[in-house]
Amino acid sequence: MTSTTPVADARILALAHYAARGVPEHVLARRGVTFQQQIALRAAVTAAAPQTPHDLVTHIHGSLKPIPPTSAP
Repeated sequence: MTSTTPVADARILALAHYAARGVPEHVLARRGVTFQQQIALRAAVTAAAPQTPHDLVTHIHGSLKPIPPTSAP
């Protein structure tokens, strides 16, 4: 009896990535953690070594898109 390993195509990998990021984001959002706070938490947790506050701010600043100013009518 032989078995074959299923092939992981791009769609399967994308779904796995989406699920892996979606679950923690959903749990944190239920606890009132904002998206920006989630980015900061992810930067702190995934760092290879402890980072200074300045390093974290630099990393977070590079990860977030600026919010465009709203124009008054």
